[in-house]
Amino acid sequence: MEFTREIYWNVGHGAMTLVPMYLLAALAIGLLVRGALQRIPVYKQGLPLNRTDQLGRRIAIMLENVLLQQKVTRVPWPGFLHTLFFWGCGLLVVGTTLIVVQADFTDLLFNVKFLKGTFYKFFSIVLDLAGLICIIMLGGLLMRRYFFAPEGLEAKKDDAIMHGLMFTILVTQTLPGSLSGICHRQAAVTDEGRQSTGGSRRY
Repeated sequence: MEFTREIYWNVGHGAMTLVPMYLLAALAIGLLVRGALQRIPVYKQGLPLNRTDQLGRRIAIMLENVLLQQKVTRVPWPGFLHTLFFWGCGLLVVGTTLIVVQADFTDLLFNVKFLKGTFYKFFSIVLDLAGLICIIMLGGLLMRRYFFAPEGLEAKKDDAIMHGLMFTILVTQTLPGSLSGICHRQAAVTDEGRQSTGGSRRY
């Protein structure tokens, strides 16, 4: 039996699940766009600057600061936490995107599933570890901000709200996915055992 996992396990894949989910996603994206648009007048207050010269060097600096988090890691300990959190979230975004592609496009339209077999096992382990790392790193950053804050690091109400929201997202994404994988692996083992003894699996 090939390793895989049922997407939308225990919640269904119908309109009652998809419509609210995508409406909430659209609302979140809309709020993000609105916030970005509200920042534009602030950016326009800056002096004109040629940002297209030395394009190769600018791209290299961007990659260093985004992918390698060089500016963040100038402060070693919190920079390390931030970097691991950044990369953990990046892996979760990639993993979630692959799930969306399979569940709502390739499987739905063409009956094609690619999250299976050896690739799925690697995919599942990477996402579980990424989620766990993000939760631990976020906890470390929370401890630093609220219990071991250096001089000049403020702890505002908005920061607490963001920490709470991120914890909620990470826990509700990581734990159900892990439990689903465990349940399906156990079911697969049970099924194989019954088949080997001539029995049949009950549904």
